[in-house]
Amino acid sequence: MAGTAPGAAAAVKPSVALGVYLPEVGDHPDRVDAYGKLVDRDPVIVSDYKQWDSIPFEPKELDAIWSRGGRADDRLGAIQLLGQAVPPARDSARKFDRYIRESAAAAREWGRPILVRFAHEMNGDWYPWGRGVEGNSSFRFRAVWRRIVRLFREQGADNVQWVWTPNVNTGGELPFRDLYPGDRWVDWVGFDGFNWAQAGEWSSFTAIVDNTYEEIARISDRPMIVG
Repeated sequence: MAGTAPGAAAAVKPSVALGVYLPEVGDHPDRVDAYGKLVDRDPVIVSDYKQWDSIPFEPKELDAIWSRGGRADDRLGAIQLLGQAVPPARDSARKFDRYIRESAAAAREWGRPILVRFAHEMNGDWYPWGRGVEGNSSFRFRAVWRRIVRLFREQGADNVQWVWTPNVNTGGELPFRDLYPGDRWVDWVGFDGFNWAQAGEWSSFTAIVDNTYEEIARISDRPMIVG
C-alpha cells in the first residue's frame, strides 16, 4: 500500500505502509511491539483472521492493536483485516444476515478505520468460498460481496473499508476479472502472492506478481495493497 500526503509535491517519493500478520495478536498484542523492534519499523496494518463463529470486531483487541501502531500513517493506524470463512453458496440463503448486521454495528461503534478483506483468494479452489467450490460461481460471489457491503452500510459502518484480493494469476490459470464486484463496492484492490521456491530456487517479487499487477490496474484505479 503506497500513497503520499495530501498536497505533497510530486517530487516526494511515496511512502509505503508496512503490514504484518501475527498469530494470536488479539491475545498477545505485545507481539506488535516485538515485531516493530525486530524490523526497526512499526507496522501500520496488523492482520487477523476471523471465522463466522467468532466476534469479528472486539474493542479490546482493536484498541490494543490501534494503540501500538499508526505512527507511519495516521489515517489508517494499526487496523485489522477480517478473513471470513463461509462459502457464498450458503450465505446466498441470507442465513447469516443477523451476524453480518451485528458485526457491522460492532464496527460502527468502535468507530476507527478498519480494513475488511472478505473471501480472499476467491479465484482459487482451496477455500470454501472459491469459485467452483460447492456450486460457487462468479455471479454468486459478486452478489454475496455486494450484499454484505450493503448490510454494513445500512448499519452506518462507514469506517469499514473493503479490500478485494484474489490470488496472483501467474501462468494464467487463476483469472479473476469476472470476480470483481465493482468500484462502488470496493475501497482497496490487491493480490496475494506466495514464494514457493519452485525447483528449490526462490522467485523474485516481479516473477510472482507477473501480469497480476497490470491486470488489476486495468480493472480498477482503487489504491492497491499486497495482501
